[in-house]
Amino acid sequence: PVWYHDLGDDTAYARADDEFFVGEAILVRAITRQASKAAEVYLPSGRWFDYWDQRAAARQGGEAFTVKPEAKHVPVFVRGGHIIVQKLRPRRSAGAMIGDPYT
Repeated sequence: PVWYHDLGDDTAYARADDEFFVGEAILVRAITRQASKAAEVYLPSGRWFDYWDQRAAARQGGEAFTVKPEAKHVPVFVRGGHIIVQKLRPRRSAGAMIGDPYT
């Protein structure tokens, strides 16, 4: 849960049902209602980056803001100071990706 990473952040306790961490650096805002037009996101303290839009400005945590959910992905944010490795070449199997470089 969001509050687990900062036990002193009282606002994070209210987000237990709609936000969660994947590891310690990736925060996901779940979209639980079909055709939602807006979703409120709360980022804990720190500097955060939009996973899907690398050109977007960094956000400071500690405040809530509204995002517009898109059909192709859910809102995901990465905490500053962490590296997320990826393999971006599309393949038909995990075995075919063995020799691909990380980016």
